[in-house]
Amino acid sequence: MLSKSRVAGIVRPVPANPTRDAILAAMAAHPSFRAHPSETKKGGTKYVAAFRARNARTLAFDKAAASKQPIWMVDEPAVRALLETLRVSFDYYPPDKGRNSNLAKLSEFEARGLLRAFPNTQNEAIEIAEGVASL
Repeated sequence: MLSKSRVAGIVRPVPANPTRDAILAAMAAHPSFRAHPSETKKGGTKYVAAFRARNARTLAFDKAAASKQPIWMVDEPAVRALLETLRVSFDYYPPDKGRNSNLAKLSEFEARGLLRAFPNTQNEAIEIAEGVASL
């Protein structure tokens, strides 16, 4: 069964995404990550699940995507280099560009440039997460 999301007053279903579900399960069990302290509900909100690495870097997973599994992270030169090395496409969001409003709960993202990466597989997503955790 699909859950529903509301965008601009229009209710739309949140699409099924088996890759997203596998990534989130792997992240929840990963020894280098814990649910972000701002998470008040197990598994995050309907739209975003956030994790904090042992090195205090934060990753947020956009749960409303149908096919890709976007990962949000703070824009840093080392993170850009990691994504380029892994050949994972990403978009840059300056602090004043619109973004998922559910990211506002993450103080690390407040007034910061963000990267939104687009891994194609669960393995790519975990490689990104492990790479960020080891920076």
